Amino acid sequence: MSTTSLEKSDPTTPWTVRPKGRPSRWTLSKENMKTPEDICPDFPEWPDRWHGMPEDVPYGQGILDLMRPFVVSMITRGLKEKTMRNHMDNLWLLGGELIRDVSLHKEYNIPPEEYLRRNVDEEGGPLCRHIESEYAQDSYDATCRKLHKFLNSTQ
Repeated sequence: MSTTSLEKSDPTTPWTVRPKGRPSRWTLSKENMKTPEDICPDFPEWPDRWHGMPEDVPYGQGILDLMRPFVVSMITRGLKEKTMRNHMDNLWLLGGELIRDVSLHKEYNIPPEEYLRRNVDEEGGPLCRHIESEYAQDSYDATCRKLHKFLNSTQ
């Protein structure tokens, strides 16, 4: 990963840039982690970044709206910054895979909540084409299992 001064709003902030331009590393204390945006400032922009077709954006917003309470619940449980970043990275991947699949199969008629519930379960999440190691796959599946458990506990 490269560091670029274009991504830094404050020279003391250690931003690094992911391939999609999403900042991935910064330093936060638990007291400063109150919203998903505190952990990942571009969280509200994910639907725009996931999209391949214009109709993907509102669908992605529906997915993001379902992810937000899950992220907030993890924040209120006081998870460590590294753990939160890891879960956020995995949610980013999950959202991208869901949008890709919905767009590929033109399944916009399936509500985002139903589609999300179909794709995360007690075993993990959908296949992610960006994961290249068993460790990363285990991490991704763990996040998906936690999301599944959360969605079922809030019905």
